[in-house]
Amino acid sequence: MKEKKKLAICLFYLVMFVITIVFNLNTEVILEEDKPEEIKEVTVDYEAAVVEFEAEFKEILTELNLDKNKLILEQQQVEQEEEKNNSSLVWEHNYYKLETPLFGAEGRLLPEIKDEIITNFKAVFPVVEVDWEEQAEKRILEVDFGFEVGELLIETHSVQFVQERPEAKMAIVIDDLGYSRQSTSDIFSVDRPLTMAVLPYLSQSVKQAEEAKELGYEIMLHQPFEAHNSELEPEPGMIDTTMDSEQIREKLRGSLEHLPPVAGINNHMGSKGTEDPRVMTEVMKVLKEEGLYFIDSSTSSQSVGVNKAREAGIPTAENYLFIDNVDEQEAVEEMLLMLVDVALKRGKLVTIGHVRTNTANAIKEVIPVLEEKGIKLVYVSQIVK
Repeated sequence: MKEKKKLAICLFYLVMFVITIVFNLNTEVILEEDKPEEIKEVTVDYEAAVVEFEAEFKEILTELNLDKNKLILEQQQVEQEEEKNNSSLVWEHNYYKLETPLFGAEGRLLPEIKDEIITNFKAVFPVVEVDWEEQAEKRILEVDFGFEVGELLIETHSVQFVQERPEAKMAIVIDDLGYSRQSTSDIFSVDRPLTMAVLPYLSQSVKQAEEAKELGYEIMLHQPFEAHNSELEPEPGMIDTTMDSEQIREKLRGSLEHLPPVAGINNHMGSKGTEDPRVMTEVMKVLKEEGLYFIDSSTSSQSVGVNKAREAGIPTAENYLFIDNVDEQEAVEEMLLMLVDVALKRGKLVTIGHVRTNTANAIKEVIPVLEEKGIKLVYVSQIVK
């Protein structure tokens, strides 16, 4: 569809260019035959071209879930004119400064959508120039586009996407997806970035992972590891310390293959497994091969997971705390509010909750406070990279 639009636009401007040439040729013929004292200048107005570009520009913003009219900080239209042979080419140059939303349901980090914006513009407009600027308090993406008439660049639009930097980033992981629980729908109703950690081989694992991805959440594998408490019933797909290196790698690959593509993994239980350097070394080999991150759930203060991930060059972070050890909405809210100062001090933070109605409701309730403080909820991948 975009290729057809781009072809149509190119053909339109080709026709305009041919008209310009014809005007010039006619002028030369008049000069040759009638020998007038002065050559009459022909004016070629590209107003229709600019109007067409404006419509395409608006459509691209709509595809990016951006409403131009809501985002405009500055807008200016200036008439431009260039001489080309015996033709005067005129058009309106449009300048926009747009505030890219950081918070709210549509808020996304500009560095994360920068390439998507550029790709969309280049897929439609013949000439696109890009400039990216990182400032102390904000980021700016400038996209200039237009078309060419011979060797002349007709720049019709300059668009600046501007976004303030967040004060801090917080990633909330939701553990234990895969079970058939009513509270899953409550978690899926949170309209902010969350990372869903899905247990493998359960009755709803694949279905819930697919649904989470469709809703726009990031998913990770919630990989079971052996716990110190031998009385706990082993979860399907669990990695234990009695396995040899090949068995560990095959077990992890099996869990990964069971689910739709994931961005990374974190450990389910596993105080004994994550303390074992040999086990975690083998785990990191698979993650390295697959390009995945590792989040240490911090079920043991003696875990070597983060250290082994760093040694292997794998993006990693550790859970600061579990927000819902007490399954009460007010208690979860208090934990999240306590994390505000921690996040602001550290700049970024990973915390973990579970598939619970109280957890979902608490997150919804606290979101306005977090955003008022300048804390942006993000996916884990946006924290570790």
